[in-house]
Amino acid sequence: MVYVRDDIVAVERTNLNLPKIEMLWLELNVLNKKIMFGVYYRAPGMSALEVDEFISTGIDQTLDKVLCDNPDIIICIGDFNDKCMSWDGNHSESEMGYKFYNCINDNNLFQMVDELTKVTDSCSSCLDLIINNSPGYFDNVSTLPPLSDLDRNVINGTINFVDSTATKLYKEVWYYDKADWELIDRVLFNTHWHNFTNEDSVDEILEAFYEIIYRVIDDYIPHRDRQCFFCLSRHFRLFHTDF
Repeated sequence: MVYVRDDIVAVERTNLNLPKIEMLWLELNVLNKKIMFGVYYRAPGMSALEVDEFISTGIDQTLDKVLCDNPDIIICIGDFNDKCMSWDGNHSESEMGYKFYNCINDNNLFQMVDELTKVTDSCSSCLDLIINNSPGYFDNVSTLPPLSDLDRNVINGTINFVDSTATKLYKEVWYYDKADWELIDRVLFNTHWHNFTNEDSVDEILEAFYEIIYRVIDDYIPHRDRQCFFCLSRHFRLFHTDF
């Protein structure tokens, strides 16, 4: 369930729903900015096949669809049951291992929660996360004491929005784990390196070398542009949300 302030235009994006994934996506319009806001729940005890489907279909492929809408900001929150002590720490206790962590990094996204969200006598872990493509908009992400007798801390997040002069940049993301390294080896092996002669200057040889390497990288390592947003100095305090 998601509560939205009554002065914020919100539309449920039912076209992004998947039958086997517990998630909800909203399209928000705030100060003429298009925000795609997703909420997820991943139940514990998933099989390896279910984990792969959750990550590849529920996260990776859904993000591709969201990006096609060209939003200004992407925010995903929820209980992912990652069971790690810290986001950049050891994920060996998680059913997802490093697959979810790598998926978020590969999509040029950022995870903002750096405190434990579940602390009991028997376990302590960071289960509830805030994932986004624009960390500069976030201010004071923290945890608060649990409500009533629940075993989860409240994740508290404040989002600040800049004025219409916000800076939009594109970053080229490379997927090295999907590269055809054997083919790259063969191409480099068959390159006529002896064409570099003693008559060439060091600068000319270096320029030719870089040209070959960059061409091979561009041809055989998958890559694409991802949007990044950076805040300028003037901000508008828009809303404060307890996730």
